[in-house]
Amino acid sequence: MKIIFSLTEKDDLRGNHELHGISLVLREGIMSPGLAISKLQGTADELGMLGVIKTADDSAPASVVLRNVGNSRPWGELVSQQLIFQYGVAASFEHCFVQIEERYPAAAGVWDDWINPFVLEAGFVQGWVSDVEYNRWQNATDPFEFQLAGRDCSHLPKKSNSLPPPLSKEIVDISANPGRWVLRDGYVEAVAPRMWLSELFWVRAGLEKKERFQQEYADSIKALEGEILKLDLQDIDFDSEVTAEEQVRLRSALYGNV
Repeated sequence: MKIIFSLTEKDDLRGNHELHGISLVLREGIMSPGLAISKLQGTADELGMLGVIKTADDSAPASVVLRNVGNSRPWGELVSQQLIFQYGVAASFEHCFVQIEERYPAAAGVWDDWINPFVLEAGFVQGWVSDVEYNRWQNATDPFEFQLAGRDCSHLPKKSNSLPPPLSKEIVDISANPGRWVLRDGYVEAVAPRMWLSELFWVRAGLEKKERFQQEYADSIKALEGEILKLDLQDIDFDSEVTAEEQVRLRSALYGNV
């Protein structure tokens, strides 16, 4: 699961610094690292999970680790027995994110339990649940990554990475992949059978697309508190190109392109 939030407004930032006469502005997420940890811990406690968490330095009881990292920013990646948590800021694309990844199937339980504490918070943009392995290879561009995994990419379309020599090289062209992610200003162009979309999402992706989306997926949409639209496509998973047609259809409805 990935959950997207806005960044703080520029005139509200407290992270202005000057280095050698150059002013640096540190962008921060409206969903702070500490608040994100607090919400994740609350859900984990309710579900009776986590136990021991591994960090870059050591392993310790989850309650200790979460309390400590909640005061740092950002806290990066945390690994429990069941889940992997990640927090990050994509400053160039005007958003921050909280990511929850299962270490084995169904480890998270019901995904609604994890996202519900986030959707009514200020700055919530969107959230979705996707298949990690499928999305990894739908978005991998470096041929060396395929080589390390023992996967043949010789049949995949290629393009230049557009960098000057000696950095220029050929990479995998994912621009037509049905499961590709595209980072946009303030949101992520992604598709999944289970999605949560806020009014802020439509402001950024295009208000004119909302009506078409609601009409096309009327039987699969539920309106939640706070004008959140929840999409739940029953009996379908985006875990292979077998469902490519449905992925393209949803992408067209949400973003107006294929």
